[in-house]
Amino acid sequence: GLPSISALVDQAAEVLSATSAYLQIPPYETYRDACKVAAKDICTTTKSSWHLLVLTLTPLVIILKLLTHFFLMAVGIITEHTIKHGFVAAREGCIQARTGLSWFVAWQRSLGNAAVAMELCIVAACVGLYMLRRYIQKYKYIERTQRWFERKRRAAIKRYDEAVQTVSETSVLLALLLPHLLYVVGVVTLKCAAPWLLRYFAIHAPVPTTAIISLWIPLVRTVSFLHRWKGNASKDAEEEDGEKDETDTTTTTRKRTTRLSTGKVADRYVQATMKSTGNATSTTKKQLESMSADQALRAEGMDLLQYWVVNALLYAFFRAVSVLPVVRNLVTAAATTAPKTASRWAAPSKPGRISALTSSLRPTEQFLKETKLIFYIWLLYLPTSLTGAAVTKKSTKGKLVKKRVSSWETKIGSGDLNRPINILYKRFAPIAVSVAVSSVQLTQEGEPNQSGKRSSIVWRVLAGLMTKIIGSIRSVLDVIVFTRIISPSTRDWIVSAIVDGAALLPAAIPLVMPRYFTQFGVLYVSNVVPAANSSIAIDAKEGTSMARYLRYWVIHTLLSCLLESFRPVLAWVPLSTHATLILWAYLQLKPVTETLFALFEWELTAFGLLHAQKDTKDGDTATGHDIDKTVTVQLLRKASSMLPKAGNTQQDESETNNSGETEKKEWEMVQEREGATCVIDQLHHAKVD
Repeated sequence: GLPSISALVDQAAEVLSATSAYLQIPPYETYRDACKVAAKDICTTTKSSWHLLVLTLTPLVIILKLLTHFFLMAVGIITEHTIKHGFVAAREGCIQARTGLSWFVAWQRSLGNAAVAMELCIVAACVGLYMLRRYIQKYKYIERTQRWFERKRRAAIKRYDEAVQTVSETSVLLALLLPHLLYVVGVVTLKCAAPWLLRYFAIHAPVPTTAIISLWIPLVRTVSFLHRWKGNASKDAEEEDGEKDETDTTTTTRKRTTRLSTGKVADRYVQATMKSTGNATSTTKKQLESMSADQALRAEGMDLLQYWVVNALLYAFFRAVSVLPVVRNLVTAAATTAPKTASRWAAPSKPGRISALTSSLRPTEQFLKETKLIFYIWLLYLPTSLTGAAVTKKSTKGKLVKKRVSSWETKIGSGDLNRPINILYKRFAPIAVSVAVSSVQLTQEGEPNQSGKRSSIVWRVLAGLMTKIIGSIRSVLDVIVFTRIISPSTRDWIVSAIVDGAALLPAAIPLVMPRYFTQFGVLYVSNVVPAANSSIAIDAKEGTSMARYLRYWVIHTLLSCLLESFRPVLAWVPLSTHATLILWAYLQLKPVTETLFALFEWELTAFGLLHAQKDTKDGDTATGHDIDKTVTVQLLRKASSMLPKAGNTQQDESETNNSGETEKKEWEMVQEREGATCVIDQLHHAKVD
């Protein structure tokens, strides 16, 4: 039969008890006690956490309450006073507007009919000009005028090129001289038709036109070029870093593409990688554009350096000629008044034949200033580069004209070399180089001179002696560096100063001579030697040397203007010319020039005349250009501090008032004493009587 239900229940109970015993399930009482303890612990933890949170946030809540309270108070006060003062200001504004309107109406009523008509005409003219401006902007008359002017200019240039081409078929020399001849004809026509115009710009202009054209415009261009040259150097450094990264990415993508198969997925991947790395042609275009920009920038720097060389040599030549006794009458202005005799009774001395001849040929001040203005306009702004495009080999008269043009092109190099700056530079620069390089060769033992021949025995002995002296000085400086008295950079600076100073050895002779001869040494050191070094840098086409001497010419211009302004004062100072010579020799050193130009550039950047550039070393934008740290502001502050202040004046006034009061009291005391003595005398006389 079937098992009984009681037996099954007992069997199940045994199984459950065995299972609970095996799983170690606690009984109900144990679970109940554990739940009670857990609930008690949870309540205790929650209370302690809440207590900790209250303790922590109570100060913050109090601070927020105080801040909110004071903020609401401040907002209420500001709102109240704003509304109150705003209402008062609006009321005062209405009163002032009403007063002004009534005054304007009364003033208009007091005017006559002519004044009212003039006012109406002025108002109508302003309205008409505004409407005319709107009309011109609407129909683009300015753009039309510019296009018409550009079209006429191109047509004139084309006709000019055709005329030059026609002249070049007859004579290439005449074609090259044609711009200069046209300029001379224009100047002569202006001098005959309107001499007052040339005289005004040369003499009577409110600003010195010649100085602006010959000095300040090239100076501004040079400073701007050097600033752009410095920025270009930092950009080149950044581009080099970028090119390294691009080359790394292109090499990795090429390796990936070579590992892929020739399936569709591979083709798609190759196309995607080529699109991502397809900037190779753009980078080459950018490189070509950057190269062309660098070449244009370098050409601009070379042109500026050529101008400074020509300007310095011309200044040195005319300044030296103006010092000579007899020849100076040809380059200096004639005196406006008759020269005074030595004595009232002494007979005037008759000049000699040469002096009389030079005095008769002596130009006037007006003629010299007009000639200088005309010369610098010809030197800087004559557009002779048009002849380079006009004089070509496309001729209609056969091989003869082509041979003439080719011979002239080989002789002048290109059409741009027909500019006045290049013409004068080719004539003057070799002279300066031949004068200065001979002294530079003292530090180069056994090297040939410019003519290609060996130096003389005396010259080689001097060069060897100079080399030995420099070597001994270098060895002594090495010992001093080894003992850590000076740094290696200081040693290199001293050696470079000695080597660079070799070109200034001829200027050491005028230091022991009178002031008259020292002037020539000043001209040699400040103009001839830097012009020769600049010419060498131009021939070598070195960017660093070009930038160095452009910096020197900027400092040279500023210092020359400063010395020229203080010339009447320095003329009374003994040995001022010798000190000027030493100063110019000191400025020839490269560290000095770079330091002074960096200071000048920092001043311009601090005043906002030049934009701040990135540092070439760190790549960060140059910071710290505080206008309060500039030398100009510091000098102005020192000058203002030396002036008397209001407190000092009040103190002086109080001291004077106190002294006046004391003097007044002393005078009153003296008068009282005198009165007392008079009374005593009267009493004495009364007793006697």
